[in-house]
Amino acid sequence: MAKAASTLFLEDWLRSVSGYGNSFSPRNHSASSARAIIQAWAELRDSLQHQSFQSHHLQSLKTLVNSQTSLHVAEPQAKLLLSILSSPNLYLPHESYTLFLRLLYIWVRKSARPSSVLIDSAVEVISNLFSSTQYDSKKSPSLFSEAVLLLGSFSFAPLASEISKTVCLELLCKLLAEEYQLLGSFSGLIPEVLAGIGYALSSSKSVHFVTILDFILSIWG
Repeated sequence: MAKAASTLFLEDWLRSVSGYGNSFSPRNHSASSARAIIQAWAELRDSLQHQSFQSHHLQSLKTLVNSQTSLHVAEPQAKLLLSILSSPNLYLPHESYTLFLRLLYIWVRKSARPSSVLIDSAVEVISNLFSSTQYDSKKSPSLFSEAVLLLGSFSFAPLASEISKTVCLELLCKLLAEEYQLLGSFSGLIPEVLAGIGYALSSSKSVHFVTILDFILSIWG
């Protein structure tokens, strides 16, 4: 459930060398106990079972994210997150989407061999989320940066299918083109966005490489 992590989160390194802060930084939160983590997963399973998402379920997500340094998200738990995100009967608060994406990011970065089938499912769910009216960057600017981070990490995952990598890179470019202005008002988002771009540029799929590189160069004028 929880174990020592040796995985490098690129955005943490960028933040450490740039001085940017972030609400997900382990320096800002104390890690939750193993009991609290187990309880948080149990409450999320209860949410899916009863098709109801309440304030304490949001707190469960925060409990898990606050322990990201030691947290390990296994495939059954990743499936649970995707099931909640894709359930048509659950009304999820905007704040929760950022937390869901962060937990999926922890899963794909810390898993030694994340299932290609599950990555395909995750890419489909994320694509549907950002093509729906649920996505509103004005209500949650950090959702933009978390999406870029997650899409980049999916495109970098060795076992991800070529189709999924292409979909991720296309959506990442679309988000950058439409929402990059947010970086001017929310500079704290920059480490996540640059990390997502870094993962994307390291992807085995070269499609959109020039587009993504041009975006990085445009940041510095």
